[in-house]
Amino acid sequence: MLILELGGRRLAGPLTAGQTSDFCADTPGVSIVLGSWALNLDRVQASLEELARQAVDHRVWRGQAAVLLPMIDQIRIALSELLTRRDPSWPEYRDKREARFGGGDGKTAAELWTIESFLEDHTFDPGLRRLGPTVEAIRLIRNSLAHYRPVEWAGFEKVCKIYTSMRR
Repeated sequence: MLILELGGRRLAGPLTAGQTSDFCADTPGVSIVLGSWALNLDRVQASLEELARQAVDHRVWRGQAAVLLPMIDQIRIALSELLTRRDPSWPEYRDKREARFGGGDGKTAAELWTIESFLEDHTFDPGLRRLGPTVEAIRLIRNSLAHYRPVEWAGFEKVCKIYTSMRR
């Protein structure tokens, strides 16, 4: 028995003698019966539209990841270096947090969640504390990209602006 499926939806299938296209009945729209085959055109169109949207989203994500992830990494490194220069408690905090996940060991860079946590709870420098919301935004953008989700234009622009201002 041959059944046509696209995107996990049954679009067409054979009809037995005397059967109507009942599998198409749950989706309103145009159903076509060709000989012993039933085809629901609305299901075909909806499935093709979903596949096209997924393909576009993936291409957007690939482009964003290629551009933004290296920028985010440079921002992360620069923030770690800034914390090393401005707060003497940072190296010990960083090494302790990062050691749990195989990091630390005197490296100057730390993960964004470690930087964010330090800025929220451990530094008393008001200039550094003001960086907290920016670090959180960068971390969320990085996490979206890490989970194959494209980011909105505002997030893309935010990373580019931070990176550009950091490079001056």
